[in-house]
Amino acid sequence: MPIGLEFDEVNRMWLFSVEERFTLQEVVELVGETDWQRARRFLWDLRRLREGPADTEAIVDAAQLVEMTKEQWRGSFVAILVERHLDFGVARMFQVYADQSGVRYEIFKSLEEAMAWLLNCGEAH
Repeated sequence: MPIGLEFDEVNRMWLFSVEERFTLQEVVELVGETDWQRARRFLWDLRRLREGPADTEAIVDAAQLVEMTKEQWRGSFVAILVERHLDFGVARMFQVYADQSGVRYEIFKSLEEAMAWLLNCGEAH
């Protein structure tokens, strides 16, 4: 399923939304097609995700992708918004694996808390 993407001009951040499921390949394609220089703050809204990574290997692969591109993303802030406890756990596992990437990840169950955190992360670059 395609990943929705829009730029929030008012708050100077990128907003991603996922319906049902997504693949790492879709993320790779999206990263390659977008000019990210407008901001270094990102919100991944996964509340409608119904099929997450199939196994730990998929999570490690995603973290390795971040690691391989860390110079491009260093200094970024990413809020991951989830609804289900399972998705919170998976996102937390990703956060641990991606810890050395230079990107700060936080996981939230509340849109308001996610936005507040992002807005307090300093000015977008």
